[in-house]
Order: sequence, then C-alpha cells, then structure tokens
Amino acid sequence: GWFPNTMLMQQHFDHGRIRGVENGVPVVRAANTGITASIDAFGRIQKALCPSFDAKKRVAKALFAKVPLYS
Repeated sequence: GWFPNTMLMQQHFDHGRIRGVENGVPVVRAANTGITASIDAFGRIQKALCPSFDAKKRVAKALFAKVPLYS
C-alpha cells in the first residue's frame, strides 16, 4: 500500500491522468489502496473515490461511471 503521510498516491494518480491526455483517451483507474477514478480525454476528473487510511473509516465502495468509447 501507499505510505499514508506522503504524496505518492496523488503523484501516481496524476501520472495516469497525464498519460490519458497525451494519448487523447479516457482513463479508468482502479486501485485497491490508491485513488480510483474516471477521467475524460482532456484530463478532467469525472468521478473519483479516495481511500481512507483510518481503519475505522474503511468501507467497501464502488465507482460507477459512464466512459465515452471512440472508434
């Protein structure tokens, strides 16, 4: 997992977001211990789930998002 007091989780998410913009494709990112999100081809976050490192606040969650498909 990610170190709770660092920016590694956010940095990894931002790198994936940049790759989507570079390639002009939407990104769906699923992470057990990181940020789960749907991002459009312009890098805009459509929906996101951020994890909690507090064991008392951990709850199973699901993200439902519509992602445009291009031919």
